[in-house]
Amino acid sequence: GIDVNDLKSRIDILYHVTDVYVERTAVAQVSVEQQVNIDAEGNETITISVGGGEMSPEETLQAKSTILSIISEIANLKDNLKKKMDMEGKNSNLVEQEIDSSSHLSAIVDLNNSVKHGYPLKKYKRTNYDPRIANIRKEMGVPLTPGKFTNVFSESVVTFEADVVNKPGELVHDFRDLTESALSAFEDFCIINLPNDSGEILARRDKIKRKSEWQLDHFSRGKDVEKIISNPNNWHEIIGQQVQAGMVVKATGFQENAATLMGFPSEVSETIASKDIIRIFDVTFGNQVNLGKKSNKWELLVVDKQSDLKLVNDYYWEMFNPPDFS
Repeated sequence: GIDVNDLKSRIDILYHVTDVYVERTAVAQVSVEQQVNIDAEGNETITISVGGGEMSPEETLQAKSTILSIISEIANLKDNLKKKMDMEGKNSNLVEQEIDSSSHLSAIVDLNNSVKHGYPLKKYKRTNYDPRIANIRKEMGVPLTPGKFTNVFSESVVTFEADVVNKPGELVHDFRDLTESALSAFEDFCIINLPNDSGEILARRDKIKRKSEWQLDHFSRGKDVEKIISNPNNWHEIIGQQVQAGMVVKATGFQENAATLMGFPSEVSETIASKDIIRIFDVTFGNQVNLGKKSNKWELLVVDKQSDLKLVNDYYWEMFNPPDFS
């Protein structure tokens, strides 16, 4: 789906380059709803609503309004960039040339002019296919953290997507690709023609590059971690009283028919009097669970190389404590 807030952040940066920076209000996304029901016999059921299916007229109108707002803000950058080029004593017609050479910027300008002057445009068209917005729809957006289990039901959001089609209704772009590529074209233009004002653009790109490199490295290490923890020879049974902080353990039997819990033990709160209790940080779901040492079956991860154990520890630590790329 479309990350509206990220798009508006990029638009703001471009406006800042042209000295007309405007702080915009973030567009809220629709949260997934989860409802717990208990019947007369005490059985618990959970109903998940992700907002899929047909969009209501109100939702469609809101999404269309947001789409048109984004299109207008990107298209209006043209005049701001031309004024900035004139102020710098540079050829402002280069902005027009940039738009004409970019299929994505040309489509944005035509879409914006269609709103102002009516569809289809009769003159001053940048494209030859009369672009228009169609098929506005819902999509489930799931936040992706490399290697981290994402609870789709509690962490997802309902976003929207749309198509850009020609006059006969044939798909030309999806709206996300169109806006991403159009903004990138304007960013490239600023870096080349307004280098002294493009620090924010370069900083954002550097942040994305560093984050992407870390994600690829983390994903690669995740494959090695999976080999280590999936090898049955690396797991050895121990008794519950041997479980202590700093280990990598598996626990079974804590819940009837439950899957094995794998994680890192830590000391429990002093408010818990029982010495039989240990707190486990579950690396699959990212939460902490208090488990009884005696009431569970335990296995300890034992590896030949200290570097393998460090790899497992570092991988899961970074999973839930990723580097700050700001």
